[in-house]
Amino acid sequence: MSEIQKMTVDLERVIKTLPHKGVNILTPIIEWIVNGIDSISERKKVDLNFKKWEIHVKINKIDNLLDDKENSKIDNIEIIDNGIWFIDENFLSFNELHSSKKIEIWGKWFWRITYLKYFKSVKIDSIYKVWDTFRNREFEFASKWISSVNDNEYLLWKSKYNTKITLQYPNDNFINTLNTKTLTLARKISEHLLWFLIEDDNCPIIKISIIWNWKEDSIILNEYIKWTDTKIEKIWYEKTTLICIDNNFEVYVFKFYYPENQKSSINLIAHNRVVWPTTSLETYIPEFKEEFYDEFEKKSSDWIKKENFVIKIYVKWKYLDESVNTERTWFNFFPIINQDKSIISIWKEDVEKEIIELVKKYFPEKLKERKFKKIESVEYIVNNNFPWHKTLLSEWIKEENIDKLPYKPSDEDVDIYFEKLRFTKEWKARSVVRKILNWEYWEDIDQKVIDIEKELLDLNKSELVHYISLRKVILDLYQRFISFNSENKYLKEEKIHNLIFPMWKKNTNLDYDNHNLWLIDENLVFSDYITSDKAIIAEDWKKTEPDILIFRDWKDKYSPIYIVEFKRPWRKNYSDDPLKQILWYVKRLRENNDITVDGRPINVVKETPIYWYFIWDITQKVRESIELLDAIKLEENESYYWYHKNLNVYYSVLSFDFVYKNSEQRNKVFFDKLWININ
Repeated sequence: MSEIQKMTVDLERVIKTLPHKGVNILTPIIEWIVNGIDSISERKKVDLNFKKWEIHVKINKIDNLLDDKENSKIDNIEIIDNGIWFIDENFLSFNELHSSKKIEIWGKWFWRITYLKYFKSVKIDSIYKVWDTFRNREFEFASKWISSVNDNEYLLWKSKYNTKITLQYPNDNFINTLNTKTLTLARKISEHLLWFLIEDDNCPIIKISIIWNWKEDSIILNEYIKWTDTKIEKIWYEKTTLICIDNNFEVYVFKFYYPENQKSSINLIAHNRVVWPTTSLETYIPEFKEEFYDEFEKKSSDWIKKENFVIKIYVKWKYLDESVNTERTWFNFFPIINQDKSIISIWKEDVEKEIIELVKKYFPEKLKERKFKKIESVEYIVNNNFPWHKTLLSEWIKEENIDKLPYKPSDEDVDIYFEKLRFTKEWKARSVVRKILNWEYWEDIDQKVIDIEKELLDLNKSELVHYISLRKVILDLYQRFISFNSENKYLKEEKIHNLIFPMWKKNTNLDYDNHNLWLIDENLVFSDYITSDKAIIAEDWKKTEPDILIFRDWKDKYSPIYIVEFKRPWRKNYSDDPLKQILWYVKRLRENNDITVDGRPINVVKETPIYWYFIWDITQKVRESIELLDAIKLEENESYYWYHKNLNVYYSVLSFDFVYKNSEQRNKVFFDKLWININ
């Protein structure tokens, strides 16, 4: 029978695939400190009289001289403590990839792999007590794991617990994180160990030292977090009841100054460690997206110094200890039996929402100030860019809605939000109407009718403002198209043509609000049949293709027909007389009573009035041609009008500027009433 084979592990592959989020060169240091705290706690059970518990982190630098940024090369890092550490049971667990020995305190020993992600090798020298004697276990591990173990018995000359880990030759890609001042390093490590440090009775002394040029610069973290000028400040503690279930729900609130890339956040604690990922406060309150700041008077001068900070909330609850998963990434929340024997389901969001209500109470002024600024910003965006949303502003300013927009919303954010709000109100209004019509409402029906009338009135106002505002946008585009482009050249007439009515289209597949014939004449908007760049008769392709051909009512032979022609702005040379071009169109319309437009018979008789709009820039040559026709000048150099009695054709020659000015004047009263800027 063959021997059972044990599974092997490609350690180098495990190291390379370690998660990146929440992991950096400080991770192995912090993990060893946390495991040192656990080791000291284990020793406390067997050494009841010893009181001086210590963990010392030493960052040893090579160079004798430093620059002003303390940027000398790091040789190694030593972490020394007096915990129980590598007794046989713990050593076997250390050598197991997913150990379950300390699972009851949320320790997996998996994160020791981070040592090898950031350091070339790790040396361990551990002195511990077995019965009445001390022993020493030394070993080193690298990418191939433990290379050798020296286990020395009965070291009579050493009589105290002492374990030292030496992290050697840090990876150059990450070394800059540690090339910093002791104060900065103390702040960064304290952020991760904060929950241990605030429990004075249980936390050992933790000291951070940077050693160079035979000098040692040290900070004790337990004292650092109590400094009056520390960059981590506890500002609030509350023990409260969560969801009327448990009165052991503890909330700590801290200010973190100089937060760098950190965000204000909610941090759930399980077994004295923060569970990743944390939740940004802006998820619930957008005003927390940006940092806050405090002002301090400088003692040596009259100016005020501002220091940025973020808010970090730490939540401790026995239920979190019981429900956290072993990977430290989420909670397997389970139902809770209430005092009245009812079962309540708890979710992470439930816990966070309880915290948010506390936060709102603690920061009323800061939130009020930022919400006021957001309201001003949104009102400005609506008034200037989306005036049709004005009727919905009061609805949004309600407390329950204001958090549904970011702290500094973009134009797109505002428009999308109010469109959704408008749709929701419209849907609710229609739903109420259906219920009223189906006699589903019996009580207060009169009041419901009054309420729904107001809702519908506001929505109709919004639609009207939207429609008029779009006209303003079209006018702006039109003005741009008749002006110089970036190359100081005029655009071709296709731009103007497509703006007013899309080329090669017909209104049977185009809604009335998708064209802008109102620029020329409001009467054209609701015409029965419209074609663009299509031949009057199939065999006349490329000969009778009016830019726009419009039939007010194609079934009525006495209903008017409109023809619109465009020319490029300030075009000066024409191979043929453009004014004669219309005669060909009129001739084909008059002489072919059985013509079809896309297969639709249209009767045209002599009495059918034809209106012809010729839109261009009226140059001197054009003006001379028009005046030969004895045309009536309606406005100086901008529009001419005449009637051809024999052909029953009404001619209008309009300049581009006249079309703009006339359209603007027709809509100005609406713009003024709706506060739309006409400039």
